[in-house]
Amino acid sequence: PASPSSAPSSPLLQCRAFGAPTAMGRTVKYKKKVKVQTPEEKAADDEARIQEGRRPKKRQEEEEYAGDIRARKAVAERRLAEKEAKRPKLDAKPTTEELISFKESRTLFKNNLLRLQLTELQKAVTSEVQHRQKIEGFLRTVRTTLSAMKPRTVPADFSGLYPGVTPRRPGFIRFIQESFEITAPARVDLVGSFLLDASAKPRLGADLAVEMPAAMLHERDHVNFKYLNKRAAYAAEMAEHLRGVFATPPEGTASVSVELTPWSGDPVKPCVILRVTFAGAKRPSPWVVTLLPVAPRGAFAAAKLAPLKNALRPADAEKTAQDCGPSPHYNAAVLEDLKMRDTLELLDGIE
Repeated sequence: PASPSSAPSSPLLQCRAFGAPTAMGRTVKYKKKVKVQTPEEKAADDEARIQEGRRPKKRQEEEEYAGDIRARKAVAERRLAEKEAKRPKLDAKPTTEELISFKESRTLFKNNLLRLQLTELQKAVTSEVQHRQKIEGFLRTVRTTLSAMKPRTVPADFSGLYPGVTPRRPGFIRFIQESFEITAPARVDLVGSFLLDASAKPRLGADLAVEMPAAMLHERDHVNFKYLNKRAAYAAEMAEHLRGVFATPPEGTASVSVELTPWSGDPVKPCVILRVTFAGAKRPSPWVVTLLPVAPRGAFAAAKLAPLKNALRPADAEKTAQDCGPSPHYNAAVLEDLKMRDTLELLDGIE
């Protein structure tokens, strides 16, 4: 501490000298003094740096500043060159792709504004690549799981075996149903918009055609709801099998829900709906997997399922199929399962 004799005599000066608040309420802080070299001292310092093998201080600072300027200039020139390379040249001749685009805008879209709108719409409804890769792995898991279905004998009346699924027995037809055995599918194929890369938001779907074994079906199963009843039982058996397997979520997924719902609102033709939530995701995947049981190709003669044919035999033995008239709606319900893979191959061949 300073001695009393060295302190200022005036109270105001004493406050300022020791950095205390002054009469105006402010604090005075002293700045550090910087020693300024004289020209003779600068020359002596430069001479000493030269003797030590170093550059003079001023020259070093100038070179560092000049090098920084050159580096900044080089970076600016490189960025400008990159922008110029990306910028289309107005005087350049149009390429072949540009000429084709101009012709399509003129002939197909009639104006460029409509084409721009459709391009933005396509970007908005197209699925992301990372989502497709995840769902493709899940589809492979579903295919492996279905191939492990165990055989099961189903009675003719399976209404008590599968909740919510009952065989169709209209009173106006001759109903004869035998017991049958359900086994693993013969094959599982991707069908629909997923394989054609035509899935659109907001509902992204992947359809799997699950082909029933040929041993399940007979040549005359296309009449009187025999095939549709076997198809409904097969869908219910698939749903029950998948619920048991997916009770423990497979690798890479957090949960898998299995639902048995009518396909396109038709209760006669149920389908299995799978909704998956992947591991680490905050919400379920936008993809919905639909399992569709189908008949083997050529299981029934397509000519017998023509719109003018009758496939619902009457219960009255005296009446014939011609007396009852055609059954186009029922025939189409059976025929679409036979032609599902043919339709996919037809659409895939269109260029």
